Amino acid sequence: MRSRLALALLLGVLAAEPRAQPGADYLPGELRARVEKLKADLATTPSNATNREERARVLWDWANAHALRGGTLPVELTRTVAGVFAYPDFNGGSEDQLDRYVREMILLDQEPEALGELTADSGPFEAGAYVSINQTFTVGSRPIQPGGGFLVARHFMANYGMWQTRDAKADNYVSIRSTNPRVSFASGTLPVAGMHGGLLDSQDQLVFRLASGALHSGDEVTITYGDRSQGSRGFRMADFASDRMPLPLYVAFSANGDFFTLPIQPIQVTGTTLAGVLAFAPSIVAANEPFDLVVRARDRYYNRARDGHPDWRVKLNGQIQRGFGLIQ
Repeated sequence: MRSRLALALLLGVLAAEPRAQPGADYLPGELRARVEKLKADLATTPSNATNREERARVLWDWANAHALRGGTLPVELTRTVAGVFAYPDFNGGSEDQLDRYVREMILLDQEPEALGELTADSGPFEAGAYVSINQTFTVGSRPIQPGGGFLVARHFMANYGMWQTRDAKADNYVSIRSTNPRVSFASGTLPVAGMHGGLLDSQDQLVFRLASGALHSGDEVTITYGDRSQGSRGFRMADFASDRMPLPLYVAFSANGDFFTLPIQPIQVTGTTLAGVLAFAPSIVAANEPFDLVVRARDRYYNRARDGHPDWRVKLNGQIQRGFGLIQ
C-alpha cells in the first residue's frame, strides 16, 4: 500500500511539472542573461587570466543545460572547463580553448541547423575483421566554403587500423566523395591533442579540405573507412566488443574556421567465433555451501563469442549438474 501511495505521489509530481514547449528557451532566464553577456564580452575581449574563471562557470552551466536537452557537447569542453577550475593559476593556453568552445556553443545556440546531420553504417561488425564503413554528412544551413572540410579524428584508445589515403589497394584506405559534382577534396593533416588525437601531446590527424567548389544545404559527403573499390581489404576493426565504437568526425565551414564536433555514431562491434572457454568459481567454499559457477565462451580476443557455440554441460563425478549460476 505504501509503495502504491509513493508511486501515485511521484506520478502526481511528474504530471504537475511544467513541460518544455516547442520553441521554448532551454536556458532559464538568469542563465540566458549570463550567456548573452558572455557572447557580447567575447565579441570584444578574448578570455584572459582575469576573466577566464567567470567565463568558464557560465560555459559550464550553459553546456549542462544544452546536454540535458539532448544536445551533443564538444568532447574536450568539460575537460577544459574543469582545468580552469582545478588550476586557476595555470596559464597554458586554456583561454584559447575556452573561447573556441564558447564559439561552438554560440553556433549550437543561434544556428542549431548549421551542423546538418551525420549517419553511419552501424554494423554489427566483428572484432578484428576487415570491414567497410560509411559515415555520411548532410550539409545543414551553413555552407562549407573552399578550405573548409572534415577532420577524421581517432579515439586515442581504439586499436583499429591506422587509416591512410596514399594507397587505394592497401589496408585501411580512407576516401571521401560528395553528391555535389562541382567540389573536389585534398587530404592533409592537422595536429590534434586530447581524446581524439594525442592524449599527452598533439598528433597529426587526417583532414579532407575542399580544394574547389562549395557545399550547400542538402549536399551529402560520404567518408568511407576501408574503401574496397580499388582492391583494399578494408578497414581493420578494433578487436574489442563495443556498442559505440567511436569514429569521430569534425566539420569546419571555412579555411580558418574552428572544427566543430559532430555526434559520435553508435557503431557496434561484436565478438567473433568461439576460441575458448573460461570458467569462474570461488577458490574457497565451505562444505555444503552454495556457490555460483560462471562459464563464458570467448573469442580469440577474449570478447564474448558470437552466437553459435553449443550448450554447456557441467558434470561433477560424472553426473550432470543443474542450478549453477550464469552460463554464457
